[in-house]
Amino acid sequence: MADQLPKVCDGCHVRPAVHHIHYEHTGQTRHSCQVCFDQFPSPEELAFACETFMVTETE
Repeated sequence: MADQLPKVCDGCHVRPAVHHIHYEHTGQTRHSCQVCFDQFPSPEELAFACETFMVTETE
């Protein structure tokens, strides 16, 4: 079997990914370095933030 190159972080596209997370309910996979893993929210956190802080205008 050929050696595979390490995955690169999906966030910064520079550092090697050390976290490999698959979100089954969305089918999304994220490969993150430690820095990006600590800084960027998960899809669940993003969805919650959008629902919580969504502002609607009323006339």
